[in-house]
Amino acid sequence: MDIYFPGCHYDYLTSNIAESLNSWLLEVHVKPILAMFEQIHHQLMGWFTMRCILEDKTLGLLVAKSVNHLQSVINNQACRYHSVSSILGVLYEVKSMETHHNYIINLA
Repeated sequence: MDIYFPGCHYDYLTSNIAESLNSWLLEVHVKPILAMFEQIHHQLMGWFTMRCILEDKTLGLLVAKSVNHLQSVINNQACRYHSVSSILGVLYEVKSMETHHNYIINLA
């Protein structure tokens, strides 16, 4: 339901799952029902296998594309701030390089 989550859904944005399958289902729908289900089954298993192979070496909970996106956001935006610890790792002074403001953060 795109109305509740306006962003991309795993890099695929469709209004219905059937729309994403229509491109290759057009050649399958003329087959007898069992042959059609068998071909759909093989296609889906091929997709799942391809995804598993692509993400086989991924460490952690996130897929590589999401990790790369988050890392680029961190690299681009985290460099805007500089932090200095003041008291035993509880109080920090965070300086914004863009706004030139200082912020005091109390982690306790």
